[in-house]
Amino acid sequence: MLSDLTTNYSNMQNIKKLLKEYGLAEKEVSLYLASLMLGEQGMSAIAKKAGLKRSTAYLVFKSLEQKGLMGSFKMRSGLRFVATRPEIFLSKAKQNLL
Repeated sequence: MLSDLTTNYSNMQNIKKLLKEYGLAEKEVSLYLASLMLGEQGMSAIAKKAGLKRSTAYLVFKSLEQKGLMGSFKMRSGLRFVATRPEIFLSKAKQNLL
């Protein structure tokens, strides 16, 4: 079990490094990964997981939304936010569309 945690941590570090290499800022990486981990959520939950203030998270979200890496939709309970699949990010990065 410990080796699984070590492997997951190592994979997360590799993903962070890759995202930064493709031009995402630290806060963008944090918010994107938090959103991937949590799935569709309100901004408060994603911001908390990313270690960002909610107001900052909204600004970072706008940047990621413009890059096509996050989106939002309305539900009865309020606005929900979701990250696009990593495969889409990698495809865009390979085509230099970010």
